[in-house]
Amino acid sequence: MSMKKGVLAFVFLVIITSVNAEDFDVEYHAIKDKALVGDEFVFSVTVDNPRDEVDSFRFYSPLTFFEWVFVMEPNTLFIEPDASKTVELSFEPYDVDELEPGNYAITLNLVSNNYSDTFEELVFNVEILSHNQVIDSELELPNTIDTAGDNIFRVRLNNNYDFYVENLSVGLKSEYFDERFDEITLDDEEIEKEFLVNFGDVVEVGETDIHVLVYSNDKLVVDRVETISISASGDVKEVGTPEKGFLFFKETVEKINDQNAVSFETVTKKLSAFQKLFTSVNEEPTSIVKEGNFYIYTWEFSLEPSEGKIILIETDYRVFVYSFLALILVIWLAYLYFKKDLSLSKRILSIQHSKENISTISVLLVLRNKTLGKVKNVKLMDGMVNVIEKPSNFGSVQPLRVMKGEKGTKMLWEIPIVDPGAEIAISYTVKVKAKVIGNLTVPSAIAKYIKSKRRRLVKSNKITMFS
Repeated sequence: MSMKKGVLAFVFLVIITSVNAEDFDVEYHAIKDKALVGDEFVFSVTVDNPRDEVDSFRFYSPLTFFEWVFVMEPNTLFIEPDASKTVELSFEPYDVDELEPGNYAITLNLVSNNYSDTFEELVFNVEILSHNQVIDSELELPNTIDTAGDNIFRVRLNNNYDFYVENLSVGLKSEYFDERFDEITLDDEEIEKEFLVNFGDVVEVGETDIHVLVYSNDKLVVDRVETISISASGDVKEVGTPEKGFLFFKETVEKINDQNAVSFETVTKKLSAFQKLFTSVNEEPTSIVKEGNFYIYTWEFSLEPSEGKIILIETDYRVFVYSFLALILVIWLAYLYFKKDLSLSKRILSIQHSKENISTISVLLVLRNKTLGKVKNVKLMDGMVNVIEKPSNFGSVQPLRVMKGEKGTKMLWEIPIVDPGAEIAISYTVKVKAKVIGNLTVPSAIAKYIKSKRRRLVKSNKITMFS
């Protein structure tokens, strides 16, 4: 009987245990499932104990390596029979530097201390946010930026979430300034900070970047860049002083930078191809471009504040003109010196042939003074070959001498004066013996006179006759 009682007691204990081991219920919802790196996440957990005995519950991590630290107050949850209790469960990263912004799943097991083989696996989804996601910034600039004075720039910060962001500082930075405000706490209200900005003595015209910076515990967490265009204050003065003279043009272009920024300047000059030959500059241009019949000179340079530059452009025709006139004068003088004042022409007026191969030739010499002055003491000589009789039928001007030699017969006339523009005609007749074969060359007449203590010689044209 005692053995039966023992078996019955064991069966009763198993039945009681199976009844009491009824599963418990767990519900949870997020109180704060989004947070910045280093902040905690909070969940509300409700545990329902359906058993008819007091039970205690605790959380543990099923993983050997756990990246999160969780806290529940109290550490162990005691729940009366057929009752429930709600607690807050918080999570923080074990190593802040190891976790990047993003979504994470945290797994914990909730186990009954009375029945250790009964547990619930819970997964808590959280999101680590970057400061760029949490903080919005807006930069407000004045309507006109005074690069030579003070400017007020405003930075507005807004929180995209409903939790506080503490230990912040905000700053503005560019290549011209670096300003910063410390000790800012960002809640659900907008924060506006004013920065008094001065660009300094020298700025560079064009676009520049302004960084809106947010620091958390002196660590840079937000860097938003806005590009603005800045222009220099003041101006660049240009002074042009043209000068004109006889065959001379000079242009002085002076640029003076009275701005507080580097100025990039351009000076152009248009010259014709002829002008280009006689133009000089004090500084070589950056480029010379040919457009049609013109050349475009371009100077490109930069001026620092208070710096100036002078471009001189001179077009001088005087040397060319004076040289040209001198050349003309030299040519004219040479012409006057070497020119022939007299012209002498020789013509055959008639030729008569006889049966004995004798030809009677009538010759006309014309001596003309081409100048406006008198030509004195002119000696005129003419001749003919194969002459068989002494020349005759001289006109009004008789020869001084008639000379016969082996090479032919020559005649000499002396003319005391040939008036300006006057012509003197000399004629004669000569008989020559002409051959049937070949030709007869008539020698040129020659006139000689003295000019500028130099003997001058004038020859007539040559004549060839066929026998």
